[in-house]
Amino acid sequence: MISEDRVFIAGAGPVGLVAAAALVRAGIPVTVFEAAPELSKESRASTFHPSTLDMLDDLGLAEALIATGLIAPRVQYRTRHDGVIAAFDFGAIADVTRHPYRLQSEQHNLTRIIDAALAADPAVKQRLIDNTDEAVRRGVFGAPTMFVGDAMFFGQDRLEFVKDALRVA
Repeated sequence: MISEDRVFIAGAGPVGLVAAAALVRAGIPVTVFEAAPELSKESRASTFHPSTLDMLDDLGLAEALIATGLIAPRVQYRTRHDGVIAAFDFGAIADVTRHPYRLQSEQHNLTRIIDAALAADPAVKQRLIDNTDEAVRRGVFGAPTMFVGDAMFFGQDRLEFVKDALRVA
């Protein structure tokens, strides 16, 4: 059962899932809420910078992400009239990062990698089992089913009742 001694994260996009992965690895209970029935496949961004890759590496996620993308060791800034106006070689910061490059990979690659990593985590698997057992014990018989206190709400047509109950609680 979801309790108040956990972090609630709204959205299973890249930021929400990275936050969830970091908290889970730190032993902090997390519940991620996602309105969509599956992870987004939209590409809203595609560049991962060195500091982000270092953070993802600390979480054990960078290697799989790097395998999905293209490494850009240099960046150029151009104008239509003047061509290249500035260039930067990420090798110049190799002493302060483990990833001296930018990675071009769609965001949805990262969310799927994190989702798979969390699903493989024994603590996360146990939490899913515990939640399922608790749902069966409380009489859940379909999805979506939600509880506010001891009151059970189910089905999309009841979502407004849940929202109203949460406002009062």
